[in-house]
Amino acid sequence: MKRGNLIIIVALVSPLAGCATTDRLVEELVHERIDISSNDLDAAPPPPVADPVRVDLTVTGYDASTAPFLDAIAGGIEKDPAFSVARVDYKGEWATRAIARRGVETSAPSATRLRIECVPDGTASAWNGLIAFPGMLPFLPIWLGYGWDMNLAVTWTIEREGERTVTGHRTVHVAFRERNAHRSAVFHLWPTTGFVGVQFVMGLVLAPTFWSYDAEATTPLLAEAIGPRLGWTIAGAVRKTLPPVELVARSER
Repeated sequence: MKRGNLIIIVALVSPLAGCATTDRLVEELVHERIDISSNDLDAAPPPPVADPVRVDLTVTGYDASTAPFLDAIAGGIEKDPAFSVARVDYKGEWATRAIARRGVETSAPSATRLRIECVPDGTASAWNGLIAFPGMLPFLPIWLGYGWDMNLAVTWTIEREGERTVTGHRTVHVAFRERNAHRSAVFHLWPTTGFVGVQFVMGLVLAPTFWSYDAEATTPLLAEAIGPRLGWTIAGAVRKTLPPVELVARSER
């Protein structure tokens, strides 16, 4: 989109958006972004520990809808000082992608195995369809955005040779707004994207799709916004179910 066309929308939206400069508003018009409204993620990483537990990590259910979240969780566990991750394996439709990205594992396997799974459940605000149409007229998708709630049900098991299996669960809730969604830009930027009548028809036809969460379009953005905190939140929860270090050391011998 040409900058000159964007200036048209800048003039219309700036009183609503309250942006201080034209350049800042133009930047917001061309970049989709996630604004977190509320969440129950941990505010800070878990504290250091003296003796990490050596584990093999298996990431299960790794597919298009879960991969961004599972990458953040696995990264948080690998960075957590309570864990010494020897090997990482993936199970799921996208497993080969992750394995190719990481390369061949050469470390010796651990006797302690940590399996982790994440089931996302995204739901839409009841207002989303109306924000798309007729909300496109006052540019609501830009300055208000679409509302979503995401619940991430994370489960894990810790298995040790000769010991009972330990299970754990943590559900994370995140409420957020998706502003300037690319999938509605074709109609919510209606002064610059073609014949006005066509844009209105597209807005009317596509508006109901915003009552359904689009994992392909939105999940990567959300995972980027919450990734570090999601990683250390789940790592901290898994910590609480780890066996005592002395038991792990005995099982490794």
